[in-house]
Amino acid sequence: MIVLSPKRVTLVLLLIAIALAGLGVLRDVYLQLSGTRLKYSSIFSFSDRVNIPTWYAASLLLLCAVLLLAIAWSQQPSDRFRYHWGGLAVIFFALSIDEVAELNLKFKKFLFIASNYQDIKYILLGLALAAIAFFAIFYRQFMLHLPRNMLASLGLTASLYIMAAITDRFDKRDAWNHVETYGTWRSGGSVLTTVDESLELLGIIVLVYALLKYMSTYIKELNIQFRSR
Repeated sequence: MIVLSPKRVTLVLLLIAIALAGLGVLRDVYLQLSGTRLKYSSIFSFSDRVNIPTWYAASLLLLCAVLLLAIAWSQQPSDRFRYHWGGLAVIFFALSIDEVAELNLKFKKFLFIASNYQDIKYILLGLALAAIAFFAIFYRQFMLHLPRNMLASLGLTASLYIMAAITDRFDKRDAWNHVETYGTWRSGGSVLTTVDESLELLGIIVLVYALLKYMSTYIKELNIQFRSR
């Protein structure tokens, strides 16, 4: 039997995130002050595409997907919210893939080309509002069914992601101006990028804690059997 404490698991995940953020900030500050990159330092940079923080974020999102799937699996077939949990598991699994494959950036570039770089911000805003409307319609009763502490954790996760989005907006302001002027995307790392990604990591960790806490309270037993043919 494996017993996991939500607080201890969350503490370990948080310490890893703090260590990665600290290394990322030190790397970015050194780059800004000296103008040179330390050898192998890019693996700790939140700005580069291939790095440990990205792998860690993808792993946390995959962990959320596994926990959501476990909750869905534990529900009775007649439970009205069983497929809501399963749907969230699929969404977080897709987010885990996107974190590494950067499908969202490829989609944005496609929109840049398809729209001739015109009104791209309004298209993305429309898609975001459509996603919000989808959850408001199909997940309203599900959200109301959740315990208050779970809702509070979800609210905190959402707040952290909003703060990350605002930070990302400031960080990418010059890049957007470059797109509007030249029609091409320019990426560049900064300390703000580390802050942005760290807030997202913190939001995911809060969600992991909420899911573990929910499972420890409402799921008494979870049986998984493997049968040989």
